[in-house]
Amino acid sequence: MTNLNDEQGKINYTGRVDLPKKPTDAAAMPAFLKVLCILTFVGCAFGFASGIYNYVTADAKVLEIEQQIAKVQDTGNQTMIGMLESAQEMVEKSAANKSLVLGINMVGMVLCLIGALLMWRRNKNGFFFYAFGELLPPLAMFFVLGMGSGMMGIMMSIFGIFVPIAFIGMYAVNLKHMD
Repeated sequence: MTNLNDEQGKINYTGRVDLPKKPTDAAAMPAFLKVLCILTFVGCAFGFASGIYNYVTADAKVLEIEQQIAKVQDTGNQTMIGMLESAQEMVEKSAANKSLVLGINMVGMVLCLIGALLMWRRNKNGFFFYAFGELLPPLAMFFVLGMGSGMMGIMMSIFGIFVPIAFIGMYAVNLKHMD
């Protein structure tokens, strides 16, 4: 049998239709998008592992920070005491809500992973999964745990939203390479 060519693709002698290849393979993927996706895959793996670790060690962290505060109180360093007390508030709230915190973070990681996998295949819908997965945990934690008091809470809140917004922006620049 002969090969028949048409605009839909090529029909080979076995009767299987080979559609024209889209430039979605990794070789045709822009390097910046490839790096972002790989960083996201690594970040999701780290996020899953650290989420489980934080869940398991949440109660021990409360005791640890109480011991640190006791040590620093002997020095009389009020700045350090204030920072540790601010951190203590956040650690205690996290430990009290550790199942909710774990659940929110895991949902966020799964959404980011799905989004990155879709964007690896150059599917634009992955961007929306990714963006929602990145923004869900810090915004939900803000409502569940609050911003915290003092400089420590403010710094954690800013860092917790800055990195996701930066990555969303970098992925947004690559939307033109996706279908």
